[in-house]
Amino acid sequence: MPFSEDFLKDRLPAPQELSPSFIKFCEALSSSVELKDFLLNLKLQIPKKFKIGELLFFYESEQLGLRRAYVKNFIFYEHSAQQFWPVIQNIRLSSIEENLYLAREFGRPFFKVLMIPIKSSPKKALLALEISNSRFLSSLIDFFRERKAILELTYKKAHLNLHFKRISYLWSQLFSYWWEPLAVLDDYQVLLGNDSFKKSLSLSKKTIKEKKNSGVLEQEKKTYQLHYYPLRNSLGVLYCQDMTKYSHLKAQLFQSEKMSKLSDISQNMAHQLNNPLTGVKSMTQVLRARPALKKFKEEFAELEKAIHRSQKIIESFLSFSNQGNQPTICNINQILGDTLLLLKRAVRGIRLEVGFYRRSLEVKGDFALLQQAFYNLILNACQALGENKENKDPVIQIDTYPISEDEFCLKIKDNGIGIKQENLKKIFQPFWTSKEKGTGFGLGVTEKIVQQCGGKIFVSSRENQFTCFTVIFPLYLPEVSLPLETEKNINP
Repeated sequence: MPFSEDFLKDRLPAPQELSPSFIKFCEALSSSVELKDFLLNLKLQIPKKFKIGELLFFYESEQLGLRRAYVKNFIFYEHSAQQFWPVIQNIRLSSIEENLYLAREFGRPFFKVLMIPIKSSPKKALLALEISNSRFLSSLIDFFRERKAILELTYKKAHLNLHFKRISYLWSQLFSYWWEPLAVLDDYQVLLGNDSFKKSLSLSKKTIKEKKNSGVLEQEKKTYQLHYYPLRNSLGVLYCQDMTKYSHLKAQLFQSEKMSKLSDISQNMAHQLNNPLTGVKSMTQVLRARPALKKFKEEFAELEKAIHRSQKIIESFLSFSNQGNQPTICNINQILGDTLLLLKRAVRGIRLEVGFYRRSLEVKGDFALLQQAFYNLILNACQALGENKENKDPVIQIDTYPISEDEFCLKIKDNGIGIKQENLKKIFQPFWTSKEKGTGFGLGVTEKIVQQCGGKIFVSSRENQFTCFTVIFPLYLPEVSLPLETEKNINP
């Protein structure tokens, strides 16, 4: 919008009368909203009689630093300036030093240049006009002296617009690429959402109104803390802080505290139970040695076995909170074979498909604890098959094979009742169980034992179809790595 005549009279120390050419000059420059328009319009408004060459301009940008722009043959160019321009107080011809500065900046010589300081808050600028004829120098200086105020006002307007555009661009970039969901709302309806919001969330107006005041929202397996910031009228900004990681850490902290307390209880229970069991075992051995009680030899043997099993149960209970014994080199295939012998009665009526890797697969760990872990996994598979009464061909598949030079895999899969999807993330939690008579302790112990050996355990399942436990162990191989080949055996 052009500057009004009253506006100009109040601010311009310019001619006694505002001539038509002066009004035209003001109107042309007042339509400039960018630096490019400002310089091109200025070039057009300078009378041809002054024979102006290149129009040079120096200014400072908050984001880009020192800048230099110029108009050559009515084409606008802009670059970074190497050094700060000379300080000019009044409109005058350039000195030798100032010509050297221009030569360094533009890479060519300069002789006669009219220097015009532009004093505009907050940053000052410099306008330089290359002239080829000094015949009208006095008139040219008067021309710009009369119009200096309008030049400063127009540059200030263009500079503020430039600053605003860059701030707007940076905001749009920040908004678009902010890693957490962010949206602009109008009356709690999403007007604009960034990429993260579009990919992660789908919120109704009702949900936003209910949870706008730091409400917690769970969606797509993630937890968000919603923060609503009103702007004006019905506009507002919704920031959805991803709390999934913090929730997970909080759960881990709670689990660590629970395990610490469980460790104390375990040690106390072990002490309280082991003492009487040791006494019973000793008394059994004494009674077994008496000639008068030789006819109860088999009964005493069974009693000792029961005591031994009780002590092993206590050891397994302790292994959940302790690091176990000193690790040794254990052959996984051997442990699995021994474990299947212990479960001979449990696997009766179940078809076993065992595919052990033909060569030794070894890991550093405690033999007894690893056997306990595999015992739990296979027994769980047997129980899952037992609960599926409609399954006419119950099968357990057990495979071991290397997957890289330093890792190998154990898979135990059954075609039993499966696990509900919502329960998959709970099965390793201590004391959680879906069985009526279960303790919820076996899989928690198993996970702890696997982790003590440097391994990882995963589970996948579909209801009434299958459950598969996959255990990845670090492979102990002092020699060269093995080729990836397996061999299958079908046990009756």
